[in-house]
Amino acid sequence: MQASKARRRSWSAVIIVIAAVLAGTVGAPAAEAASVPGQVTGVKIVSQDWTNRTVKVQWSKVTGATSYAAKWSTDSHFSKPVWGNSTGTSLSIGTLTPATTYYFVVAAKNAAGSGRYSSTTQIKLKPSSVSTFGSVSATATATGVRVSFSAVSNASDYRVRWSAGPNENRVPDRWQEHYSSWFSAFGKKGTLTYDVPMSASDLTSTPYGNPIYVRLQARNTYFDKTYVRKSVQVHAWPKPTSPSTTGTDLRVASYNVMCSGCEPSGGKPWSGRVGALTSVINSAAPDVLTTLEASGPSGSASNPEAYQDLDARLSGLQLTNAGAAPNGATEAGTRIFYNPAKVSLQRQGYLTGVKDYRTYPASTAKETSVPWAVFSIKAQPSSRFIVVAAHFALPSTSYGAAAKKGLLGQNSGQLVAALDRLIASDSSLTGLPVVLGGDLNDHRYPENQTNGAQPTLVRAGFYDSSASLRRAGTDKPTYNSFKAPSAQVSDPNQDGLRIDYILTRGIQGSLNFTNVWNPTTTVLPSDHNLIWTTVRLPAGR
Repeated sequence: MQASKARRRSWSAVIIVIAAVLAGTVGAPAAEAASVPGQVTGVKIVSQDWTNRTVKVQWSKVTGATSYAAKWSTDSHFSKPVWGNSTGTSLSIGTLTPATTYYFVVAAKNAAGSGRYSSTTQIKLKPSSVSTFGSVSATATATGVRVSFSAVSNASDYRVRWSAGPNENRVPDRWQEHYSSWFSAFGKKGTLTYDVPMSASDLTSTPYGNPIYVRLQARNTYFDKTYVRKSVQVHAWPKPTSPSTTGTDLRVASYNVMCSGCEPSGGKPWSGRVGALTSVINSAAPDVLTTLEASGPSGSASNPEAYQDLDARLSGLQLTNAGAAPNGATEAGTRIFYNPAKVSLQRQGYLTGVKDYRTYPASTAKETSVPWAVFSIKAQPSSRFIVVAAHFALPSTSYGAAAKKGLLGQNSGQLVAALDRLIASDSSLTGLPVVLGGDLNDHRYPENQTNGAQPTLVRAGFYDSSASLRRAGTDKPTYNSFKAPSAQVSDPNQDGLRIDYILTRGIQGSLNFTNVWNPTTTVLPSDHNLIWTTVRLPAGR
């Protein structure tokens, strides 16, 4: 009985096993578990971005990987590494220090974990020679000029050089050049800007009417510590002072008409030039005109002096101080004319104490004729102003070349002192605007001397009207050397030398300024050009 039961249990077990085999549940292995990815291979550098200090690394795809984990360090043992992740087969790493070796490894990852790191790859941001500059420009600002430039490939840093003179290769470059500190080129793309300040000590602040010259420098110290790439030179004038929005517009002209008898060989005499002079003046239509060198015999019996001849011919203008210049004074042709339809003459006279240094030594210098006049606007009699005309003579060479500019500066100082004495002597003149027109026989060169005629006046509160909202003809010099317009050469920087000026005190800026370098006459009128400006007189007190 017991044996029979055992046999039945044995057969049951066999039947169960056979059923399991038929069902496929016996002898089959367990489901295979997910495995970690294999090791990353094929790591290589494919590109670099020098400006952003990044390197792009690429590797081969690993089967089963869903992402990649990377680390890099300057230590081959990867102490304090930087970590990065990517779902693709590349990664940009940075910010790197140029020319420094970094060690890089990457591992593939999935849900089961991370595979083995790749072999170590050395990475370095490699320097190259700094590229050339692209577009460079300069524009006006209220505090100087702004230079704009395109970022330079492979640069590590930039520097800005500026000066009041255009030629940095001059030996010596006597305008004191200025430099910014070197500043990093990294992380800077597209168009970059740098603001250059104006400076009264360089004669580049707005009232002087002079430009600022700028040149950029770039280098890559990781490639060559000594080589500096330079841009083209650019320049701009600081933003001019805007005239008042209220007041009366006044057109002022100044003209050195070249004295009778001063004509060069082949030049027409006064009688042959005066018609052209009259035409140029009438075309400018000034409300006030200062003339220089309107002296010498005119050839006219009724108007023997050149200034008298001009007065007779200029039907729309009248002469102040019509008589002879002060006894013993030089520059008798320095005169003031005015348009009686626009302004009324109130007072007139001559300043004293301005010396003519054509003689040597200074103790022998005579007085220079410097007329002045007080006018009012006819339509608004309370609007009054003072006009001064001046012609400074070139000092004798016996003083030496180095003393020339200083003596002309002394002339300006003498003029300001005389003007201030006049105003102090009459309280009705206090605070009146002043217009000064003249040939100061001085420009802003040589660069190592800033004590000349115009700078001295600007430091005394005058404003050069060529620092204007609109400028025309200023690429030509105001002294034309008695050359035809076709022979007058433009300055390559549009900054023709000025020795003729219209300066103002107590007036904001100027609306326009024109150097009439082409008189459009068949006869050359003078060895100087007429200049004119429109200023806006403030409302009367």
